[in-house]
Amino acid sequence: MLRSRPASSRSSGASLPLSKPNGSSNSDKADRRSRLLQKRRVRLFFQNRMVVFWMFGMVLVLSFAFMFFSSGPSVAETATEKELDGQGRHSHHHRHHGNKKHHGGHMHDGEEEEHGRQRHAQEEIKEHNHADHEKHHNDHHFNGHKHRTESDEEEDHHGCNMGRVRESEEEGLAQCEAAYAAPITVEPEEGWLKEIDFFHFRGSHTAEMRATCYIKCIEMVVRRDGKHTIDETWLIEAAALGMPKVVEELLDYDLDPFYHPPAGGLNAIQAAIRGGYAKIVKILTKSDYDVPIDKYGRSVRDYVNLKGSPIRPVDARDVLDVSVTNPRDLGDALGAREHYNDFHSGWSQHSDFPFDDTKCDIDVLESISRDDFFRDYYSTGRPFVIRNFIPQQELDAFSKDRWDSTEEYNTHRRAWKVGPTAYPAITDQEYCSKEMTIEEVEQAKECDEMPGIPMEVAWHPTEDELGGLWPMYEGEELFEKSGWRNMEGWFGPRGEYGENLAWQVFFGGDGSGATLHWHGAAFNNLYVGTKQWRVTPPIYRGFTGMPAQEAQDYLDDEEHDIVLGCVQHAGDMMYIPENWGHSTLTHAFTIGAAVILPPDYHKPKDIPFMFVHINKTGGTSLIQMLRDRCPNEFFEESWGDDHRTFHTTAESFINRYGKTVWDNAYTFTVVRHPLARQVSNFFFLASICDSMPELCNDRLIPKYARGDDMYELSDKEKIEAFHEWVWDLYNEYPPGSKEQYFFGSRTQGNEENKHFNATQTSWLVDHNDEIAVKEIFQLEHIDDAMKEIAESIPCLKGEADKADGTSAARRVADEKKNSEEDVHLIHKNTTPKYPDWKKFGENKKTKKIMEEVYAADFRNFGYKW
Repeated sequence: MLRSRPASSRSSGASLPLSKPNGSSNSDKADRRSRLLQKRRVRLFFQNRMVVFWMFGMVLVLSFAFMFFSSGPSVAETATEKELDGQGRHSHHHRHHGNKKHHGGHMHDGEEEEHGRQRHAQEEIKEHNHADHEKHHNDHHFNGHKHRTESDEEEDHHGCNMGRVRESEEEGLAQCEAAYAAPITVEPEEGWLKEIDFFHFRGSHTAEMRATCYIKCIEMVVRRDGKHTIDETWLIEAAALGMPKVVEELLDYDLDPFYHPPAGGLNAIQAAIRGGYAKIVKILTKSDYDVPIDKYGRSVRDYVNLKGSPIRPVDARDVLDVSVTNPRDLGDALGAREHYNDFHSGWSQHSDFPFDDTKCDIDVLESISRDDFFRDYYSTGRPFVIRNFIPQQELDAFSKDRWDSTEEYNTHRRAWKVGPTAYPAITDQEYCSKEMTIEEVEQAKECDEMPGIPMEVAWHPTEDELGGLWPMYEGEELFEKSGWRNMEGWFGPRGEYGENLAWQVFFGGDGSGATLHWHGAAFNNLYVGTKQWRVTPPIYRGFTGMPAQEAQDYLDDEEHDIVLGCVQHAGDMMYIPENWGHSTLTHAFTIGAAVILPPDYHKPKDIPFMFVHINKTGGTSLIQMLRDRCPNEFFEESWGDDHRTFHTTAESFINRYGKTVWDNAYTFTVVRHPLARQVSNFFFLASICDSMPELCNDRLIPKYARGDDMYELSDKEKIEAFHEWVWDLYNEYPPGSKEQYFFGSRTQGNEENKHFNATQTSWLVDHNDEIAVKEIFQLEHIDDAMKEIAESIPCLKGEADKADGTSAARRVADEKKNSEEDVHLIHKNTTPKYPDWKKFGENKKTKKIMEEVYAADFRNFGYKW
């Protein structure tokens, strides 16, 4: 079993002393006094030995009583040890045999120690504040709550806090984290400078305890909310967290491990593979490693045989009994030197640390498409490196001459806070007491109190600093043309997640680097020098405070069968998936940058179709039909202040999910005659004025026609109120005005788009003001439209009629007639009845205004007055 082990003593970097020796001696008089006192203590002990023996007996009795009444953890630990021994694994007493070598294949005993929520890990790295670690570490002991019951006491005495689960606002399995939250880091017994805190191998009793708490949580949720609450998403998350006992528990609820969530989600088997959890893969597949597990027809055996697979060959052999035909020593670096961009940066490139860049244990690429990324790397959980990915002008910005020409990065004037690792506080270390200039770091100057350890600088640049580091890009060009372009190319524009990206910039002298750590998925760009990487799949991730050289020596010597290595040169981009452990060792002076992706952002968006639901065009019934008949394909979500897929424009869809996702999806919409839509919109807005008066003030609804007052008007008065409204709108919000969209329907947050206005056309255009949807259907011909839509969305076929006999097309047509899609959600009354919309077009002034305001709709959709 993997365990924390003292660092190799042959490393060139010296460890920091934990404490200083006293160095002082006692006087002879003090020595004699000490000896006399000791003799007296011994004499008194024997004189009162009966009292001592009695006290000792009482201690034993109390100890046995305590063990009896709090036997949960102890019993769990004992049971776990027996289970491990029964599987032929190392038991816990091996921890004390420090000289006994072990292999990664014996590490699955601790696989049940699942990781904490990924967002916590990202926050630790982003803030590098060790106080947060201590708080998180102590939180899992859980203080009592103010309102406790006997049931709480019974559930909590084993270490599971069900009270916090009840208070959790999380959904799915995430709410069970409150029952027993694992700290991100735990200081090893021998200290951060001598050992590695391997997350999943801190002790089997901890894994057993947390698994027990999660299972208790599941049982509590079932009692509270019903068995139907437990669905496949719970199984997927348990697999991703590396919790085999919880996975087994969830399988009792008849969950399908092959189930794929909508919008490109991964199934439970893929989630387990991404983490390297071979034991869970075995459970979920029932040892059938040839059955297809994804839409490409690939099996577990195919996944495991991929280069750089999270399931290492030793685990494939020992746990899955699968032979790997692509062992780690067969990979080469795609002729790294031939593809390496020989960039003369002006920085010192002398190194005393040799390295071999002829081999790489992960895929080395020259380019990669979005589809290839999601198929071959995201879904399989594998890292890779792209050679010469960063544009030359971007590399030039990090030259020594250019930095010397700036005030912020001048190599002689500005002093920086330096440390033995990138973020020393995470592992209870200190920064050097003296700051250094960039030139001093380049020359590998040592810190007085940390001899032999090269210094490293790391910081989180502000948005303003991003412009100074990459001055050749303006605005969004940084995400469209730079070495970061794949981020938006694969996951879409930054949108609201942009402020949640964790930017980091590093520089360090020869032999420095980032010691072993882990966090969310990250893009890593290198601008100067060379970096030697060591990476471990999530099951083998860890933290340490060892200098980079010591950490890599340890990994190479003791854990070589689970560690992957590769060399990154200036101009290369390295992608590290979430929760992979990684360490870097620099060769010569290096400058690099990274961006850590937030978990909710780092996921594929495989969306088969997108419906642009324009207000007041009869789309709500179509939405409901998609919900009913296409639950696995149709998706809905909200974002930003007022965005939701229910009413969003083509441009907002593209902003949210990216142009590639949009182009690959079947995109369609339903439009309506502009006058009919305007009439429907008027009576809808008037009907909600009582609950939304500000909206009606902005939209200039006549006060005598608001809310229930509309019901008192005659048909003639309703038509006159409509004309008055249109004329007022035209005067207040004429075509070309900033808020011209007030002339139309509610904006639903889309008013932030550059081309958005009152027209239906503005719902359908992209950033270039060109219609972007593939199909446009008219509500007036919805019966024929539904047949065409169903051809492109096959899940709409079948069950052609509702239980009451109403066809899908008829449902939409009925909505066209009533135009009440939002009213029932907002106001108890339905939209007041009104005359046929064509009667509202008999006024010449209104006709002229409508033809001017909605000229694009008449032109683009073929409507006539």
